[in-house]
Amino acid sequence: MHIKLYKLLALILVLSMVSLSSCDEWIDPELNEDPDALTDVSMKSLLANSQFAFFFVMGDADMRGYSACWTKHLRGADRQFLAVYNYNIGPGDMNNMWDSFYEDDLEDLQLLKEKADQNNSPHYTGVAKVMEAASLGALTDYIGPLPYSDAFQGQEGNFQPEWDSQEQIYNTINTLLTEAIGHLETPAGQNQVPLAGDIIYQGNVDQWIKLAYSLRARYNMHLTMRGEADPAQAVSDLNNGLSSLDDDFQMPWESSLSKANPMHQFVTGRTGYMVDNEFFQNMITGDPRKPELFYGDEDGPWGFWYQASSPVMFMDYPEALFLKAEAQYRNNNPTGARASLKAAIQASLNKLGVEGGSWYDNMSATIDGASGDALLELIMEQKYVHDFGNPPNAYVDFRRTGYPDELFSHPNAGTPPVDFPDRFPLPTDEIELNQNTPEWTSIYNNLWIFPNDHPEESSK
Repeated sequence: MHIKLYKLLALILVLSMVSLSSCDEWIDPELNEDPDALTDVSMKSLLANSQFAFFFVMGDADMRGYSACWTKHLRGADRQFLAVYNYNIGPGDMNNMWDSFYEDDLEDLQLLKEKADQNNSPHYTGVAKVMEAASLGALTDYIGPLPYSDAFQGQEGNFQPEWDSQEQIYNTINTLLTEAIGHLETPAGQNQVPLAGDIIYQGNVDQWIKLAYSLRARYNMHLTMRGEADPAQAVSDLNNGLSSLDDDFQMPWESSLSKANPMHQFVTGRTGYMVDNEFFQNMITGDPRKPELFYGDEDGPWGFWYQASSPVMFMDYPEALFLKAEAQYRNNNPTGARASLKAAIQASLNKLGVEGGSWYDNMSATIDGASGDALLELIMEQKYVHDFGNPPNAYVDFRRTGYPDELFSHPNAGTPPVDFPDRFPLPTDEIELNQNTPEWTSIYNNLWIFPNDHPEESSK
């Protein structure tokens, strides 16, 4: 009996040794895989995520709040926003914005483009390229050069991407938008996977085409200070661009605080950090839009742009009309510029849901009598008022035109004459971790698109 037992134990031992020596063959290779974990992401999920990430960072205090401080739409009154308002800002203030754009937005768009090509869906490709152009445009107008051509190669082991110059980035933006228009114009029958997951336009390809044309005009006109803008082409693109408020490129939010407009979350959670700016509020005295153009405080009321369900806007129909007015002015068509300016102001009133009344009649008469620099000043100042809802856009326009010229005066930032910040810092994360990051010097160094000091600053 003991002999049989020993033989049995020996057999078990031998079998165990064989099993251990060939474990790769008998252990289920899927044993450690989580059946609930995603192994792939759909194109509609990638698109929705990138849109949410883009509009959240565009609507957050880093983009919107910092810009609003420097354009005097709002005033930084406490803690870091008091410092930002007085032009005290450093690389560490840029990390959140930078990481949101690259990790949550642009990286998803690279994967979306790959999947769209694999699945023969030029409409997804086109939308991804429009989103990519918008993201690069937002970043480069703040910072200048960017990692792009050599970026998004972490899986290949490239963690030190080279940076493209701002000139290269602007060329890329134009190329992306031009290619996007071609992709989006592909007949539906040749697009194998219809658009889904589109939070903004619900898969309406025609509206994406309009947006691409309008954005191409915007970034074209950003080159006015360089003398490289093509206003005739901008007018042509705008004629194919956004044609009503229904085409506005913006994201709506919800009334619950956890799903609310990012700046609404900020104003209700960071009481007193930013407040309404007396300069802007005095500037729009008598303007029928004034009751809607204010920031508010923790307990409300809040203006049109800072309520819980307020949209975050990146480009809208009124901006397209303001751009058209400027392009017509620069293309020696003052009559067309006056008509477009009136239409832009009316569209701005309509967007805010207010009546122009006698104020609009008086403004129309003023526009009819304006010519030369006075007409350009009217165009840019009225666009600045509308851009209370999009201060990053106003920050670009002031640097390239010098209007409104009162933005240069800032006695709290130093003894006049004082420079106006021409750019935002490079982020600390890139400075410390990427050896190819350009040398960071000062917020007063001009960007490539703004090679000269703006007119008001140059006269000091």
